[in-house]
Amino acid sequence: MATKGRAGGGIYYGWVMVAISMFALMLTTGSTMNAFSLYVLPASQDLGLSRAGMNTGLILMNAGSAIASLLLGRLIDRYPARLIMGISACALGGSLVVLGLSHNLWLSAVMLMLPVGLGMTGIGNLTSPALVARWFTVHRGRALAITMMGMSAATIFMAPPIAWLVDTIGWRRSLIATGVIVAGFVMLVLPFVRSEPGPDDRETGSMPGVAQAAAAGSAGGEVVFTQRQLLAQPRFWTIGASTAITQAIFVALMVSLVPIGREIGFSTTRAASLISAIGIAAVSGKFLVAAFADRIDRSLALTALYLLMPLACTVLLFAHTYPLLVFACGLIGLASGATMPLYMALLADRFGARSLGSGNGMIMFGMAVIGAISVRYAGEIYDRTGGYDIMFYSFIALGLVAAGLMSTARNGTARPAPLPAG
Repeated sequence: MATKGRAGGGIYYGWVMVAISMFALMLTTGSTMNAFSLYVLPASQDLGLSRAGMNTGLILMNAGSAIASLLLGRLIDRYPARLIMGISACALGGSLVVLGLSHNLWLSAVMLMLPVGLGMTGIGNLTSPALVARWFTVHRGRALAITMMGMSAATIFMAPPIAWLVDTIGWRRSLIATGVIVAGFVMLVLPFVRSEPGPDDRETGSMPGVAQAAAAGSAGGEVVFTQRQLLAQPRFWTIGASTAITQAIFVALMVSLVPIGREIGFSTTRAASLISAIGIAAVSGKFLVAAFADRIDRSLALTALYLLMPLACTVLLFAHTYPLLVFACGLIGLASGATMPLYMALLADRFGARSLGSGNGMIMFGMAVIGAISVRYAGEIYDRTGGYDIMFYSFIALGLVAAGLMSTARNGTARPAPLPAG
């Protein structure tokens, strides 16, 4: 029997999905990417690894997540979210336990790349946004923005207790405890996960601007795209390429900001505070999306956000003072924080929420590949020229290209020949 759509006549059940998805993102991000730096020193000393050797673990996690995105995307659109999240929780929790017990570097590398990457993607990065997008049309942008705040919450609520565990019981036992806790909490909320609204679930509210257009586009029944059909859509390429380029610029700037600040003459602490400025601006960007995403044209909003990246690079070309660097970081953070929920909402609008797993999975794979190239490019430019000016000029050009591509993604919902859901 379907659960009533408004608990006690008040709360739409989709908001329960938002809470669960935000919680899932907080757990997965906080126990993996955000917690990695907490293990660098104790693990490298225990295992006799160099700092570069330890950082290889982060590369392996990113590679595993990219591969998992490509493989899981279609499965998320075909199978219940509860099943995907449950298997992924076991994979993530089990791999963290194995990492805590392992004294074999090859086994640890396999764990980081395969089950950790699968767990990160299958619980949070892909499944949670796809789940939320299916439950919302009227408030899709707001719901996705609140969901993505789970990544920001991970820094606040996950890092301190994990750091305490590392200091108190050691890095190995901390990994084991974190794996058990994360898997346990995900399993506790799984009974409340429902893949899509039932006949009694009714999202209420007015339908301003883009929300009304999205609902109109899905009238008459939503089709499910195959990966091949998505790749045949020019609009899918413009949305994906523009977002991947913008995120690649963001990643390269993130790894370059502290060295840039140090070269200007700032202390390590002051240069590192630039990352905090990006984080604060990113959270502000998500709040702005939550407030306005369903009242504005999403592609136009993304076009404006993508223009902030070349603007930030222009500022960085001439930034020799701390306030100018902070201003540039504010632009970068605002663009990066607001981009992901808006981009996912736009992808769901154009190709349907039931195709978001496949589409987002392929684009996230592209983001990972282009992001890795951009980081390498930034290092090569500095090694060969002694500075970052060429990088900034090229990123200005690429940012303008990305904004131009996104501006062409306006209007219309793609509708190929319907395919059998099974």
